[in-house]
Formats: sequence, structure tokens, C-alpha cells
Amino acid sequence: MTRSASSPRTVIRVVALFEGLVFFVPVFVLGAAIEWPASLDYEPTMLLRLVAENESMTQFGYVVYLIYSLAFWPVICLMGWHAMSRSGWKWTPTVLTAVIAAGISAAMRSIGILRWLFPMPDLADKYVAAAAAGESTDSLVATFDALNSFGGAVGEVLGVGIFASIAVIAISLALRAAGSTPVWVVNLGLVAGASLISSAVEIFGIDAGFLLTVSVTILQLWFLAVAFTLRPDEVKS
Repeated sequence: MTRSASSPRTVIRVVALFEGLVFFVPVFVLGAAIEWPASLDYEPTMLLRLVAENESMTQFGYVVYLIYSLAFWPVICLMGWHAMSRSGWKWTPTVLTAVIAAGISAAMRSIGILRWLFPMPDLADKYVAAAAAGESTDSLVATFDALNSFGGAVGEVLGVGIFASIAVIAISLALRAAGSTPVWVVNLGLVAGASLISSAVEIFGIDAGFLLTVSVTILQLWFLAVAFTLRPDEVKS
């Protein structure tokens, strides 16, 4: 027996479309505010000034980025639900792996993003005030460096480079096994997942800014492809 349901499929397509498009909001907002992502390579003193001069836009951009990162988990869960709906409602290793990895990824990325919403703006204001008063800013710059290194390691390396990569590859394999999307969409997901690993090279002191931009762009295209090609839910028995 096969049971079809258009409503859950519609919800999944909408959230995948949202996830595919909302990322470009912080790209444009942060690009205008602090010249992101190029500013990731700026000297701390220059970046602190940019944050202080554009504090509201910076925080808005990172709030949207936080929403995007948190939404990653439910989007992957819904894709897993769809794959299970086409496979007799059985938990498979790929779906389970994707759901767990996506949850860890969302948490790690959120920790990395939170540094830009709370401590960084405060540090930026204190830096500008100290510099204007002719006071030493060394401790502020050192604190900025420490927070940025920690946040980058947790958010970009662990959250994106490792766990998001595992989640995308695993859910792509689950969608392939269930026949949820065309093969080319599955392959795009595998490429997106594999390319996300590139950001993990920062562990070795290699700048992965450009590679991360390219890999995340591929990821967004995959979300959009899933949104437009997802096949009907069905339960096989």
C-alpha cells in the first residue's frame, strides 16, 4: 500500500527554500557593515573599528545568521522524516547520523556566532574609546584575538567543517536510498558536504575563508535543489 501526503512535503520544501535563501541576507548585511567575509582576514584593530562604526547592522546580520544556523537542524530532521516516509518509517544509520550531526552542528555554529552579538561589540566600543583617549588597547586586542580564535574553532571548524559536513553527506545518502530526490541532487549534496570539510584545514593554520565561501554557496544551491525537486511522501508496505 502507498499513502501520499502533499502537506508534509510542502512544509519540507518551504523550509529548504528558506534555508537556501536566508543565508544571503547576512551575506549582504554583513558585507555592507563590516566588509564580510573579507574582513575575517583584517587586522583586529581594523575589524574592531568597523564593528564599532556599524554595530547595529553587524548585530542584525549575525542574528539572521544565527537563525539560519539554528534552522539547519530542523531542516535536516525534516529531510530525514521524508526519507523515512518512503522507506517504511525505519530509522536508518544515515538518517540517525544526519540528525545527530546536524544538532551538534547547529549548537557549535551558534556558539561561534554569539561572540559577534555580545562580547565583540562591547570590545569594539571599548577599543574605540581607549584609542581616542590615547590609552593602551593591547589587552582589548588580545581578548578579541582569543575570542575570535575560540569562536572560529568551535563555529567554523567543528560546526561547519566537521559536523555540518557529516550531516549533509549522511542525509544525502539517506535521500538517495529512499529515492526522495533525483540523483543529481544527491550528488550535489555529496559535493556540498565534502566541500564543507575544507574549512577544517584551519586547524593546521591554513586560511580557509575562500574555500568556506565556495562550499557554503554550493550548500545553498543544494538546499534550493531539494526544495524544487523533492518527490512525494509515501509509505511502502
